[in-house]
Amino acid sequence: MKVAKKIVVSGLVQGIGFRPFIWRIARKWEIKGWVKNSLAGVEILAEGEEENVNKFLAAIKKEKPPLAVIEKISVIPLNLSGNFETFEIIESQRDRKGVLIVPADLPVCGDCLQELRDSSDRRYQYPFINCTNCGPRYTIIEKLPYDRPHTSMKIFPLCPECAKEYRNPEDRRFHAEPVACPACGPRLFLYDKEKNLLAKDGEVIHKTQELLKKGFIVALKGLGGYHLAADPFNVKTVLLLRQRKHREAKPFALMVKNLTVAKKHVYISKAEEKLLTSNVCPIVLCRKKKSSKIVKEVSPDNDYLGIMLPYTPFHYLLLEHFEALIMTSANLSEEPIVYQDDEVFLKLKDIADFFVVNNRPILRPVDDSVAMVYKKSPVILRRARGLAPLPLKVRGMKEGILALGGQLKNSFAITKDNYVYLSQYFGDLDNLPSRLAYMKGIDDFCRFFEFTPQIVAYDLHPGYFSSELVEEKYSKLKKCPIQHHKAHLAAVVAEKRIKAPFMGVIFDGTGYGEDGMIWGGEFFVAFTPEDYQRIAHLKYFPLLDGDEAIKKPWKSALSLLNEVQVDVANLIFQDIERMELEFAQKRLAKQKIFTSSVGRLFDGISALLGLKTTISYEGQAAILLETIADRSERGCYDFTILQEKIPYEIDFRPLLLDVLADLKKGVNKKVISGKFHNTIVEMIAGLGKIVNKQYGIQKVILAGGVFQNRVLLEKTFISLKRLGLKPIIPSYIPINDQGIALGQAYLANKLCEE
Repeated sequence: MKVAKKIVVSGLVQGIGFRPFIWRIARKWEIKGWVKNSLAGVEILAEGEEENVNKFLAAIKKEKPPLAVIEKISVIPLNLSGNFETFEIIESQRDRKGVLIVPADLPVCGDCLQELRDSSDRRYQYPFINCTNCGPRYTIIEKLPYDRPHTSMKIFPLCPECAKEYRNPEDRRFHAEPVACPACGPRLFLYDKEKNLLAKDGEVIHKTQELLKKGFIVALKGLGGYHLAADPFNVKTVLLLRQRKHREAKPFALMVKNLTVAKKHVYISKAEEKLLTSNVCPIVLCRKKKSSKIVKEVSPDNDYLGIMLPYTPFHYLLLEHFEALIMTSANLSEEPIVYQDDEVFLKLKDIADFFVVNNRPILRPVDDSVAMVYKKSPVILRRARGLAPLPLKVRGMKEGILALGGQLKNSFAITKDNYVYLSQYFGDLDNLPSRLAYMKGIDDFCRFFEFTPQIVAYDLHPGYFSSELVEEKYSKLKKCPIQHHKAHLAAVVAEKRIKAPFMGVIFDGTGYGEDGMIWGGEFFVAFTPEDYQRIAHLKYFPLLDGDEAIKKPWKSALSLLNEVQVDVANLIFQDIERMELEFAQKRLAKQKIFTSSVGRLFDGISALLGLKTTISYEGQAAILLETIADRSERGCYDFTILQEKIPYEIDFRPLLLDVLADLKKGVNKKVISGKFHNTIVEMIAGLGKIVNKQYGIQKVILAGGVFQNRVLLEKTFISLKRLGLKPIIPSYIPINDQGIALGQAYLANKLCEE
């Protein structure tokens, strides 16, 4: 018996060869009808013998393309029309709403690389080669559904040969929207900083290689923005790049030729190799080998290098004659990545010597993703290319929530029918260019996903830019202020679908508390997925000069010394003027801002050890403290958990006195750092035991930027597991502030239900 069915496949089903796949299996099972893209995903009208239609449906699930992610298949019986003689791919339509997962940008695939290197292929050494399985996606899509007229490739009419491939369902390039060749596609151009054209097309690669070998700094247009490329084996070049970029010590990312070369310079585990070669193709933090000839000035503060593999055909061509290149985001320090051709010469003229440009427009900026591996699993540190704007499924999530994220490492999020769509990384919102990029990004996201916000969730901190934005732009929406550390906790609960009860340990630098204090060393218990009780915190101490202490760790150290009434500042901070110290001590006596921040505690100890009194990038003092830590050290310092009332207080003052005593005895700083890390672990374990005894809670969620510290993370896991507890960290969502937009959306959704 013949039947007819309307089939809607939702998920990541556009831009990955899903329609030609449907066309092929329809022919196999003698199905008549059509397939098309829509705002719901992929829609199919299938007519045929009932048994064949059922096998066709089964094949959709079992044989789907490797990049496809099917979230839902809806099947609606229809009356048999008998009007179809074939099965066709028809024009996309915008006639239906639904869950559509937009493809992230993809690294060049093996088939395209083979053609790139084949001298007999018409795309030989063409730097924009791509197919249905690879190439730009999110960065070139103007609007949905994903079709060439809706991308920045619409300005490149297809030549007859590309058009033939594009229209052939049996070809690998069928409806590969960025498809192109040297005859009809984007082109490369090399300019000097005065915009004099020096080379075009294939000649650009050769000349750029020569310039880099000579020690010049070159701005390169990539998938989601420009990189600054330089020779990592040339000390003079690296220092010049630091000087021009005003980036004193923050590590530079590296692009290495291949895995074989990478293993010459860093240790790579199987899990790190898997992450490096994944479709995300992120920067992965790997431990540097002492034998590596990459100069220490590339990453001066720690033992790790951030490396990535080439992910565009242009990268592969460029790195043919290099082991590695510095490939850092092209921007002024702390500003957004430069991605538009008209601003690259203006903004980078004092940094880059030369510019490699192409004429394929980038429609939105997307930086490189960054990750590390812990316990064989990825820990995302920056969620951008390869991940954005892929959503997270959260059951019960209403449509219409806009979550604005935090002030640092910002991302925002929107909600649509059980999904949270997370934006790319926008960085710190402390300067005007970043704020403008952030606001433009929100408007772009809303337009792109045809989203109208009804509820706005934002950080409780009244001084954050997001709070200003709520009053200026979203004042008519229902407002949901969310406490910073509770959002951290909720993000992990949402990602991991954790059921209560559980405990949360959230350690970071700054977060506005519900009592008006600056929180950052927080312990929560939860008996429902969204109601968090603050069970304990690090004892408050004054935060000298507020946020200024973040940039000057010696101020955190001075604040800590004040708590134990020890006046050794003049002996310890010999690089700080005596008069400045005296004025600071007077201000400290009048200080009204107090904090429970573990991040500031790390900074203060680092300054006391003389590692860093003034930083040039966020977290630098704590990174140095982690780097020198003796991991084999088993000792720890004293502390007290004061349990007179809830929330309990963790008194760090005994720890501080012990550190000062060790310093006086001349104990090695590596040992002191090791003991300090062990003490923080014991604080977590101590609260874990108390909470387990009182409430029977075993699950312990760890989040916040402090847990990017590998020494702390590793030792905390070991300690909690020995107690029979179950430590949990996020994997798909960044562990730092970039993840809090998800938590804001999750808690706002629950509050709206109430």
